[in-house]
Amino acid sequence: MEFCLFLGCNTPAVRPDVERAIRCSMESLGVDMVDADNYVCCPAFGSFPSTDIDSWLATSAWNLSIAEEKKRDLLVQCGSCYSSLRMGREHILEHEPWCNVRRVSYFLKKCLNSDGKVEKDMIRNIKRHNQ
Repeated sequence: MEFCLFLGCNTPAVRPDVERAIRCSMESLGVDMVDADNYVCCPAFGSFPSTDIDSWLATSAWNLSIAEEKKRDLLVQCGSCYSSLRMGREHILEHEPWCNVRRVSYFLKKCLNSDGKVEKDMIRNIKRHNQ
């Protein structure tokens, strides 16, 4: 089995013991894991998902695309991260037929400025650009 490990923001900071347990137990079970590089906060409910759907979908797409590019399923430890990513994926795939994770990720990567930050105006144009 192969997975891409998404730890989110809280596990490494608040529960490093859980991260270590995951890494040790998965290795003992023969599971091959790679880290999700350059991920961003999932984001948990009460932030983007409840106030800014476009930003939530963009961050979900970005995070999901990391595992997709590595051709692995995402392994998520945090319940909030799991719910946010699962619901973001469902929304992207079921309610936005123009959108798929790879296209949004590609678009976001094209929108990075020289500092590695996404231009604010580009986020607002994701839907329009991909239609």
